[in-house]
Amino acid sequence: MHAVVTSQGISIVKQWGEGTSEWRGSEYCRKVAENAGKIRFSHVQDCILDIQCPMESVTLVNVRRCVVQCQEIHRSLFLTEAHECEFFVTSQQCRIHDSSSSIFYLEVSGQPVIENCEGLSFAPLSEEETTSQWNKVQDFQWIQAAPSPNWKELPQSSRRSFANACASHEETAK
Repeated sequence: MHAVVTSQGISIVKQWGEGTSEWRGSEYCRKVAENAGKIRFSHVQDCILDIQCPMESVTLVNVRRCVVQCQEIHRSLFLTEAHECEFFVTSQQCRIHDSSSSIFYLEVSGQPVIENCEGLSFAPLSEEETTSQWNKVQDFQWIQAAPSPNWKELPQSSRRSFANACASHEETAK
């Protein structure tokens, strides 16, 4: 499924095969105006989620095999149980819990925080010189001088754009 979130709400752009790309669970997007710029998605899998409107905060819970873009979060992105996903995010703060095997392209003013995670990769959202803290990841489960084994910088040769990630996701979902 390819979902686009705007200030008008949510619309489904494209849906693939019966049963493989549907929303899981009962909690969907609430209207932005009713939630003071806060949005929450839970139990979403095999989806492209493109949040195109400014948000105060975004919360994602139990997200699997998704490509998520939200490049205008004024405060925080909160993730819990994100697995095999790619995120393209601009925010002040990024907090990631109980997640694995995911890639984060970030433009953040605060240091990303991970807890109880493994196999995460981080890269800058833009290759332009910025003050982003994308590579200053704080692992709350790893309080040692040695680098955390739970995250790494994504090699330049493995990086891709949101459009490329979506194209790859669509091809896999067919």
